[in-house]
Amino acid sequence: MCYNHNTDTDLGSDFMFDVGRRVKELRELRGLSMTKLSKIARVGQSTLSYIESGRQSPTVDVLERICSALGITLAEFFSPVIKDDLRDPLIQQLEVYASKLSKKELEYLCGFLEEISKEKVEMNKQSKV
Repeated sequence: MCYNHNTDTDLGSDFMFDVGRRVKELRELRGLSMTKLSKIARVGQSTLSYIESGRQSPTVDVLERICSALGITLAEFFSPVIKDDLRDPLIQQLEVYASKLSKKELEYLCGFLEEISKEKVEMNKQSKV
């Protein structure tokens, strides 16, 4: 659901805040599946799905539980700034290492990661047969 907020900025403009999109964004930054977040937050998976798709507005209690499961406050949820520590620590570590590589080394690394991903997809396909 979108909420219209009046802001007291210099422009005096209105903005829409999409709660569902924000939940999904933060969940993905944390590296959590919808199933995992719903368990941690003690919110039904279908409820979480409805919230993320904008078909249902969360109650304050549900939003507080989701925020708690994500390790943030309600204020941080509504803040436009995303804390770096919401992202998976391994992704953060990869970024630190990657920032020290040359462009050619980054291209090699991307190719390597792409191959690993392809292999994983193939293994998943074979295990379903």
